[in-house]
Amino acid sequence: MSIFFVHIINAFLPLVFFITLFYLKDKFINLISLVVTSFVFGYFAYFIALKYPYGLRNLYLVTNLILAVLFILSPILLLKIPKFIKFIVVFLVSFGFSVKYFYVSNGYEIFDNTLLDTLGIKNFSFVFLGLIFFIVYYFCVKISAQIYNKKTFSFLVGLVFLIINLSYFISEILLILMRKGVVETSSTTLSFVAKSLHYEKMFCYFYIAVFILYGALTLLKLIKNNKKTNILDIKFRKNLAYNNKIKFNFFSIILSSIIALTTLLYYDLHASKPLAIDEPTIVEPSQNDEFVFDINELKDNKLHRYAYISDDGKTIRFFMINKYPDRLVPTAVFDSCMICGDKGYVKKGDELICVACNVRIFLPSVGKMGGCNPIPFNFRVEKDKLIIPLSEIMLGANYFSEVREKLVIDPVSKNKIINLKAKFNYVYGDKTYFFESEENKKEFIKDPSKYVKTLTKAHFRVEGYKEAKGDF
Repeated sequence: MSIFFVHIINAFLPLVFFITLFYLKDKFINLISLVVTSFVFGYFAYFIALKYPYGLRNLYLVTNLILAVLFILSPILLLKIPKFIKFIVVFLVSFGFSVKYFYVSNGYEIFDNTLLDTLGIKNFSFVFLGLIFFIVYYFCVKISAQIYNKKTFSFLVGLVFLIINLSYFISEILLILMRKGVVETSSTTLSFVAKSLHYEKMFCYFYIAVFILYGALTLLKLIKNNKKTNILDIKFRKNLAYNNKIKFNFFSIILSSIIALTTLLYYDLHASKPLAIDEPTIVEPSQNDEFVFDINELKDNKLHRYAYISDDGKTIRFFMINKYPDRLVPTAVFDSCMICGDKGYVKKGDELICVACNVRIFLPSVGKMGGCNPIPFNFRVEKDKLIIPLSEIMLGANYFSEVREKLVIDPVSKNKIINLKAKFNYVYGDKTYFFESEENKKEFIKDPSKYVKTLTKAHFRVEGYKEAKGDF
């Protein structure tokens, strides 16, 4: 939910800063009218761009080009130029940031249902919170700048503001041009783009820090030793009102900053973190080459994740789960799917969620092939035991990419080596064999059956999301 507040902060906080920096003496009603008008134009431009292939990306490219040029020429705004030119600049900059908002928030619907539900109200509340923050931000910075009127400080802040935003606009332009093949991708260009876009999300913290600093500096302007000399001391009352104005302004800054920082930090440190699976329990088969589990453990309705480390160090993950909350119906599946790979699954409440694509899976469908369901395998239930043959688990070796360090045997020389340190390896069947020398590898490739007695049928996740079986 807080993503909606973050989108507004990242898109429009620079706009409010731009307005307060270069249009300090202009009336709020004039500026807000221009901003609202440009926002409406930005929405229609976004709506039209969606109807064409790459239309939104091209619109974003053009607006970033315009913003980059305007920010390069922005120092001219400090000079005495006609007001209508300033208003044109405000309109274009506001239009650019509006397009940025629609671009970054594309795919995030505030109301994703025809009915007004609780989630939609919460989403709108975060949007409304962002708008309220901007209004408070504008007036507080404007008051602070008028009270603490130091041109050197304003110049330094404005310079940093222009540099960080200009680097962001140029990075976005280069990124789109590199994707189109117009600009050659070099290590220097890629590094500049990556760093600029990576640190862009920190810009809002810079603005809020300046916001707080402005408010703190106004405290230096408090009139001290303000004493009342008579009952109708007008000077005392004016000084008192002036001090109260500074204190109220500083209190408003601190309160709004706490709300904004709390929301941003919650998103950056918690809400934006991707889903992650817990560490699986490493298991070994019994003497009968079977994995035996007590199905009564599934009565807690939690996901029980396990992993078997094969002889070649491949980590084969699988999990058991109860499909119904009111009765015990156990199932066991690989912690991977044909579509998304081996990112795994997590269970939240009565939902199974794919970590890779965030798809919610209907629990009764777990154990069936197709869609984003985890890949099933054969198992049997005997009384209160769920039994999985080792051969079934080994069929899923090629669904997983994680390899752990393990002591293995070179099939040719019979010497023990560490799999991750071996320079030579060869995949045969559903197993990777490691060699201590290139000669051993070549010898093995000539006639693998000479060194390997049995060959199982390997299952692979292939393009097109179909299952392939065969001898490899």
